[in-house]
Amino acid sequence: SVIFSPDSVQVIHTDAKHPLAAILRLQKSCESIVTKEIGGDAAGLMNGLLFSDKSGMSDTIYENFRKCGLLHTTAVSGMHVSLLTGALFSVLLLLGFSRRKSAVVMIVFVLFYMTLIGFSYSVVRSGIMMITLFAAYLFKRQGDSLNALGLSALIIVLIHPYAAIDVSFLLSFFATLGMMLLF
Repeated sequence: SVIFSPDSVQVIHTDAKHPLAAILRLQKSCESIVTKEIGGDAAGLMNGLLFSDKSGMSDTIYENFRKCGLLHTTAVSGMHVSLLTGALFSVLLLLGFSRRKSAVVMIVFVLFYMTLIGFSYSVVRSGIMMITLFAAYLFKRQGDSLNALGLSALIIVLIHPYAAIDVSFLLSFFATLGMMLLF
């Protein structure tokens, strides 16, 4: 079954032949690789940071993050998408890929990551903004963050009209707008 909440899509269980079942299996495989390779409390934290799965976090780490006001960092958001894509884009450039080839890889990565994580408003907003930025590289244009933010808001509201009154969408949108205008 697939759960559509106002701010995300979660795949709980599907028929093995359903396309969403492959995504769920891939997500669980990635989480198990992190758990196997890293192990312990660090694996639980990494799964929280990368996949929003806090189930492997020890009570101590969970409580410490909560007390420090950092528990929100374990919910995958636009910050995670931006950090991952920025790091991966930099690695591709260091490996000698051109900006245009790197941009194609990044667009595919962003679409894949949004699908793997679920489509929360902050992830979709950030994903669309990153795709717009990388598309600017493809078409040899200057990226414009305000237009990218507006485009992402438009797409989200066209797909889910009630997003316009959803608190998580509004917080994500206006927090990003505020940071853009401030800096």
